[in-house]
Amino acid sequence: MTTRTLVITSSILGENGQSRALADHFTAQAQGRGVEVTRRDLAADELPHLALAELGSWQVSEEERSPEQRELAARSDSLIQELRDHDVVVLAVPMYNFGIPSQLKAWFDRVMRAG
Repeated sequence: MTTRTLVITSSILGENGQSRALADHFTAQAQGRGVEVTRRDLAADELPHLALAELGSWQVSEEERSPEQRELAARSDSLIQELRDHDVVVLAVPMYNFGIPSQLKAWFDRVMRAG
């Protein structure tokens, strides 16, 4: 049986970051052990900060959304589906000024929405 694992990285240092090195180590160790790894680099594929228009698009039924609202909601919907499609989530996260990167916060805002 294959375990589908989503590895999330968010270091602005890219391949030079320590959290990225840990993610790479995990991925290398998982190879050949029945683990299928999908990677999402939030620094390279950056999400915009959450804005009112996107938040509002989630509060409108799918049938009533405007084309803009459908596009905005689809971003969040696809990230939620990606999360659901995996059995395990690995967060390889640096700490900046005693907090998580804003890129990761933008991802959390979209996958942890009501409903």
